[in-house]
Amino acid sequence: MIETRLYGKFRSLVPGSRATEDTILMVDYKEEESFEMFVKRLDIGVDDIGNCFINGKLVNNFTTISDGDRVALFPIGMQFFAKVSHIQRLNKHV
Repeated sequence: MIETRLYGKFRSLVPGSRATEDTILMVDYKEEESFEMFVKRLDIGVDDIGNCFINGKLVNNFTTISDGDRVALFPIGMQFFAKVSHIQRLNKHV
């Protein structure tokens, strides 16, 4: 299982979630799945993501997700670094 913590507008993926509480979505693990494939499975566009972390580390679209990982997704507008999303910057340099 993948523990997925959702922030901002991504909280809507969990019915009844509140901004004052952690919003966690448990997602089945798929072998050799990239971050990009994972978020597509959640019906989140990669261009909608401001920052993304796996186990506390910033990642890009090509990072492979492992069983038991903790993923955190922040939408555009909530990114921590610069005015351009982290994932957009990383993917341009890969």
